[in-house]
Amino acid sequence: EDVFRVLKVGLGKFPNSGRLYYEKGVAELGLQKELDAIQSWEKGVNLDPNYGNNYYQLVNNYKNNDNKLWA
Repeated sequence: EDVFRVLKVGLGKFPNSGRLYYEKGVAELGLQKELDAIQSWEKGVNLDPNYGNNYYQLVNNYKNNDNKLWA
């Protein structure tokens, strides 16, 4: 809960931060919310394309699942 509250405040102040979307995705993945994590990383890619960790997490996620074509 605390993590998401802090991330919400951070995204309110820095709505285009790829790093915050990356961290949000990692936290969601830790709670086994894979689709929410993917959406966070994709949003991070769209808003901050220069931050590479979102790409990395998406590729890792896709290659470990049935979405190998996307990887």
